[in-house]
Amino acid sequence: MISIVEAISELLFVRDTVVVPGLGAFVRQEVSAKVDEETNRFAPPSCEVGFDPNHREDNDLIINYIAEKSGCSLDESRHQLILFVTEVFNQLKNGEKVELARIGTLSYNSDNQIVFEPDETANYNPDAFGLSGFEMKPIVSEEVEEETEEEPVKVTKGAWIFTFAMLLIISVLFYFKVYYSKEGNERQLTEEEMERRTPTEDLQMTEEKITEMVDRIIKEELSKIPIEKPSKDTIRIIAGCYDQEEFAERMVNSLKGKGFPNAFKEKHGERWFVAYDRYHTEEEAYAALREIRESGKGKGWILK
Repeated sequence: MISIVEAISELLFVRDTVVVPGLGAFVRQEVSAKVDEETNRFAPPSCEVGFDPNHREDNDLIINYIAEKSGCSLDESRHQLILFVTEVFNQLKNGEKVELARIGTLSYNSDNQIVFEPDETANYNPDAFGLSGFEMKPIVSEEVEEETEEEPVKVTKGAWIFTFAMLLIISVLFYFKVYYSKEGNERQLTEEEMERRTPTEDLQMTEEKITEMVDRIIKEELSKIPIEKPSKDTIRIIAGCYDQEEFAERMVNSLKGKGFPNAFKEKHGERWFVAYDRYHTEEEAYAALREIRESGKGKGWILK
């Protein structure tokens, strides 16, 4: 037969409040995921368990659950509950602490009032099943600088190759059009001036024109390069956590296919988190999370 403590523990996964008639009520409250900036430790979403000794109304929730799970009658289940509550109070009156496995500890204070200490290792949030806290390793600044400089180098090389090839073509066309075309709008050189001009003067004028053109093309190319501004929206709704980037990328593609175009992945320590989107305030994040759950498109938890 299932014990009273086991029944309370199992019911806390599906009920926000589990009343033990004659003793009190165990209540769970959701706690969002957090990152401790000082210790750099990630704490997954969880549910804190509290105890209300004044909530003792007699209901048949736990009695019916024990009878269903154990296959016994309601009278047998009720008798088991009475014995459990009586034993708890006897231990409390003797100054002993009553330990409830994976729930917490009950004891009396100096005023003979029940005090409850929850088991911090237990997590009754079904959406966080399988997640555990871990310490995120800091990213070395040198590695960040190398990664940051790598992309601009590639873009710069490509831009210069393109620019150099275009300059060779444009400079030749420009030279012939300006100095030798009779249909141009600029002043035509006379035969006498042509005889006085030296190859050095022609080369100097061509270099000046090319220099001006290079400056203009570089400015145009640089203006086309998008500058990404860091987002101020730091609150995310996490859909999953993976050890390998490949699995995280699959999850991102799956979310985008379900109608979440802003889904993305980000690395925390040695793990990859997949998020539905970023949000500026907690109110926006909680509203979006409720909508996701109600639509049946998935589950998630909030990471600040």
